[in-house]
Amino acid sequence: MSSATQAFSRSSRLLVVDDEQAVCKILTSLLEKRGYHVTIANSAAQTREILDTNRFDAWIFDWKLLDGNGLDLARELRERGDQTPIVFVTGFANTDMALTAASIGIKDVLSKPFSSNDLYTSVERAIAHNAPRDLVADSPADSVLSGRKKAAPAGAEPAKPDGNSGLFLYVAAAVIFAVGLLVTYYILKP
Repeated sequence: MSSATQAFSRSSRLLVVDDEQAVCKILTSLLEKRGYHVTIANSAAQTREILDTNRFDAWIFDWKLLDGNGLDLARELRERGDQTPIVFVTGFANTDMALTAASIGIKDVLSKPFSSNDLYTSVERAIAHNAPRDLVADSPADSVLSGRKKAAPAGAEPAKPDGNSGLFLYVAAAVIFAVGLLVTYYILKP
């Protein structure tokens, strides 16, 4: 873990939103071992209550919740103007969901089951995205590890996807798969 990432995790507060208690316990254990302060919510309603009085450095939302879904909750919070980075976890990943997630600014989509390293990388990338400029490492290796690039000069064009985004890779793989299915269908069509 880079020194910049260590600085983030020592003081970073995360909100984990999942209706499954076992998943909440596992995520809490993994993230607390990494030095994060974790708060749990089990529903959209509980999340709203917690967010009325607390702020977090990143949120981890599950797709299915007892009283809705994580995408609708994320959309609602974005419409309120909250731009806290979100890592989305789901056992039901598909292209439409990934595209919707990207359109509302979700930083990463993790498909269950995922490794602890995937979780750490996604959370660190999300937190680094919102980190104060003086905490972001300057070395190229630290930039790759944190997922953060140096700021572009004023007036520069927006950054293009560079292949380091899990969501970008997921969408690219889904598109390639879909094109393969279409080609196969038209070749085998009588």
